[in-house]
Amino acid sequence: MAEKIWWEGDVVALYIAPAADEPMQEITNVQLVEGKGIVGDRYYAKTGTHSGPMSSPMMSL
Repeated sequence: MAEKIWWEGDVVALYIAPAADEPMQEITNVQLVEGKGIVGDRYYAKTGTHSGPMSSPMMSL
């Protein structure tokens, strides 16, 4: 079984981009949907460059 790696950190800023050709936008409030991501971000809509099958584990905040 793979060893779980735990770390601590601080979220100091969050940025999203609605589309790959749009500039990043700093956001102060987010709505997260399990298994999908941040509402409003291009990866939530599965239009991001790396929007293939999920290859890494989910992240907890």
